[in-house]
Amino acid sequence: MRYPVFIVALLFSCCVYAQNTLEVLDSLGKSILQNSQTTGAYLSIQMKDSLLYSKAFGYKDKVTKAAFDRKTVFPISSNTKAFNAMMLLQLDEAGKMDLAKPIIQYLPEIEFSDSYLTNNATTIDLLTHRCGLPRYDFAFMEIKPEQAGNANQIVFDRLKYMRLSSDFRASFAYGNIQYIVAAQIYERMTGEKWEAGLSENILKPLSMFNTHCDHEKYLQTKNKSKGYKGGEEIELAYDVGLYSVSGMGNMFSTVKDLEQWAAFLINGNDSIISPMYRDFALSTQFSTGYEEAFDGFSSIGYGLGWYIFDYWGHKVVLHHGDNSGHQSIIVLLPDDDISWVIIANEAPQRAGFPFRMTFSLLDIFTGNTLNNWSELLQNSPYDNIRYPDSLADRSLKPTAGLKKYYGQYENEHFGQIDIVERAGRMYAELGLFSEELEHWKGDSFRMYLKDYDEDYIFHFELDEEKKVRSLRTDLVEPSVDMERFEKSYK
Repeated sequence: MRYPVFIVALLFSCCVYAQNTLEVLDSLGKSILQNSQTTGAYLSIQMKDSLLYSKAFGYKDKVTKAAFDRKTVFPISSNTKAFNAMMLLQLDEAGKMDLAKPIIQYLPEIEFSDSYLTNNATTIDLLTHRCGLPRYDFAFMEIKPEQAGNANQIVFDRLKYMRLSSDFRASFAYGNIQYIVAAQIYERMTGEKWEAGLSENILKPLSMFNTHCDHEKYLQTKNKSKGYKGGEEIELAYDVGLYSVSGMGNMFSTVKDLEQWAAFLINGNDSIISPMYRDFALSTQFSTGYEEAFDGFSSIGYGLGWYIFDYWGHKVVLHHGDNSGHQSIIVLLPDDDISWVIIANEAPQRAGFPFRMTFSLLDIFTGNTLNNWSELLQNSPYDNIRYPDSLADRSLKPTAGLKKYYGQYENEHFGQIDIVERAGRMYAELGLFSEELEHWKGDSFRMYLKDYDEDYIFHFELDEEKKVRSLRTDLVEPSVDMERFEKSYK
């Protein structure tokens, strides 16, 4: 039988039904944790601001066997974006800026690679990923610790060199750079650091006392989640660049604090923002052009820091966040007063704990038959590898000996890549990030990022005397032409 969501929530309070539902959730959590090979996770479900379910699974630390609790600190990555958007909406409501006016009115020095985009792009365009600007994550990933204090400006200055992957407002192109620029707008309009504004205008009013943007503080926190990939611990060392820039992925939080955030988004709080502006953030502004390949799903749109769709007629608003060893997801059913927060200390994967559990919860709260999402998501197409072994030709040997490829390569816009040797193997280094290169064919080598299940090509260019002059790579952004880095012979 299919029940409306509000009836399902009421039944949670009835002893017999509640016991059955809790047992189902307990069983789902345990089986999904095992099937997704996740070390640890936490699930918290609320109706308005009342907890319906709160449970830890597995471990936050595999060595000590310590479990998550509601105050365990972890990175929320791209769930930062919704906070950034809310802060800008606050400025709009206060009459300090207009999100629908061109950015150039607020940042006169802004310059994209396309002049029409420079003169016409609005803050709304940034927040909805419709500028045609692809993911130039290299622009901040190679930032070194000594540059961290100026990271936002470094990325901003590189905007004019970032080629577009589609026409302005023609298609959805999710990215991080857009939200870094949005943080720049906030700082220009307020005269304060983005992180200070976040604390004063959202975190303190919502009593989110364990939420912050301090990477070092996180590393020193005792009650924190360690990150894992396939059960192996992953350090966050090469994510320093990510935590140096503002507004797109630099927040750390807890389940308890995110419950406060979700309750605010469901119930509202006029002292933070009016219902009209809150609803605007949670409304579709642009189509992503994507639709889940499963029954019950509508096409997916994007609001201001949120993905939005219907599942069997129920509005769903969600966003997920990933880093090399963690996942998080915040889900709202705003018309039904239901929300949930899920965290997991496992590297990003489509069939990971957060999505498998979320889709199962959608079935439960819409009264739909419970699907086997562990099987469906595991079998759904989600392959990020663009250079499979089937396309490799290792019989085409490199033109020169490997030692000739080692050295420093520079791009005046996007910094430096070092190709180095370690124990007879070739590695690419940028910032604090380092990954092995394997021969693919000829003078091309493949770098596989196991933490993100993505791969990139490094193609070395030699002159007639077999001297290495440069390398071209799609590490900067796979959807546009490869960027050239010239070898330094200083």
